[in-house]
This record gives sequence, structure tokens and C-alpha cells, in this order.
Amino acid sequence: MSWKQIIAWDGILPGILAILPLLVQIFARGNDLAVISVVVLVPIIAALVRSSIGYRQFRRLGISTPPLWRQFFLGCAIALLMLCEGTVAIFNFANDEPAEAWVFPAVIYGTYLICIFFAFLKLPEGPQLSD
Repeated sequence: MSWKQIIAWDGILPGILAILPLLVQIFARGNDLAVISVVVLVPIIAALVRSSIGYRQFRRLGISTPPLWRQFFLGCAIALLMLCEGTVAIFNFANDEPAEAWVFPAVIYGTYLICIFFAFLKLPEGPQLSD
């Protein structure tokens, strides 16, 4: 698996989730249900989609039943990305957050990249790690 595939393993979904809070601000200003949906429900739905995509990616790597360590890294990656997207959505709706606050989602995203790298790491042929 190449670095490009690891970084963009779920395709256009991160871009959509990054733009969605801005669209809600433009088209649904003052609609609390839309804001709550974008901040809470959309990242949860995206996490479920990512889980499905992740297991499909395991099958492409020839891993029918991923070992526990791969599942752990995939779960951490999905949770970190969900936290990052939720934080970005909250910051988009907040009016008074300092610029330094954006370091938090950036660090979370960097940690996500490390976790996703290890989840989909192609091990050399030979003895494999087991549960």
C-alpha cells in the first residue's frame, strides 16, 4: 500500500466532513438541529462508513480476519478521526476560539495518520504476528 492510499484511504469523505459545517453556517444559520447533526451525528455515521471501508481494505491486503493489533489500530484511527472532525466542526461554529486551538485537531490528525499506517502496514512474507 502506498503512502497516498494510506493518507486518503477513505477517499473524499474527509473533505465533505470538513466543508459540511461551513455549508450549515451558510444555509442553515440558527438551525440548532442542523448544527447538532453536523457536530455529533455526521462524525458517528462517517465512523461507521470508515469501519466498513477499513475491513474492505483488509480483505484487499489478503487479511480475512485481521489480528487484534490491526483491529486496535484501525479502531484508534477511526476514533481519532471522528474526534478531529468533531473538533473542527465545533471550531467552525465557535466565534471566539484562539488560533492556537487549531493545533489540537492537527495533532489528533497526525496521530490518526500514524495509527492508520500501522493498521494497514504490509508485513514482509514469513511468520505473521498473531492475536
